[in-house]
Amino acid sequence: MLKRLLPKQDNFFELFQQTAHQVVSAAELFSRLMQDLAHTEQYAKDIAEHEAIADNCARATFDLLHKTFITPFDRHDIHQLTRKLDDILDMTNRTTQRIALYQLQALPEGLHQIALCALDAAKAIKTALKQLEYLKNAPEIIRLCRTISEADNQAERIMLQGVGELFAQEMDFKQLLKLKEIYEYSTYIVRECHDLADIVKGIVLEYS
Repeated sequence: MLKRLLPKQDNFFELFQQTAHQVVSAAELFSRLMQDLAHTEQYAKDIAEHEAIADNCARATFDLLHKTFITPFDRHDIHQLTRKLDDILDMTNRTTQRIALYQLQALPEGLHQIALCALDAAKAIKTALKQLEYLKNAPEIIRLCRTISEADNQAERIMLQGVGELFAQEMDFKQLLKLKEIYEYSTYIVRECHDLADIVKGIVLEYS
């Protein structure tokens, strides 16, 4: 376990890829959780572990940033990218912890659809960051950023429709509030992915 929590510190792109792997792994678990509430506690534990690994990657990135005189691109961009990757995992963990806390027995299908949007966005992030090292294919990175933006827009539409249906159909007020919050938090995961895509797109436009 300890070895898994210690990131390699070869270069910034290696650390970005390690963190992106945690983002995708957490997103996969989050998507499975939406249809397997009987094992919520285990999913919550596993996702929290992925966040902890990512936190260590972030610390390693900041340490490397302080030690490195010449960076692959602007220090502010590296800092923003690192923080936003951490934000995605933090929001995934927070949402999962709330599902566990509320002991929900069933979730609307819309939440599973949003989780799939988050997974699509996470996979696109991992691919985009892999290509960011060499910037040989800037149009493809921009396309991936558009894919993430579309996932965010889709998640927003699903959330608005789902919350509207809750207010129209859910008679248990406490249940309504719980599910509304899960809808919003789940959508925030994809929103964080969109914010990261904007950072990546800015780097590509400046340095390619």
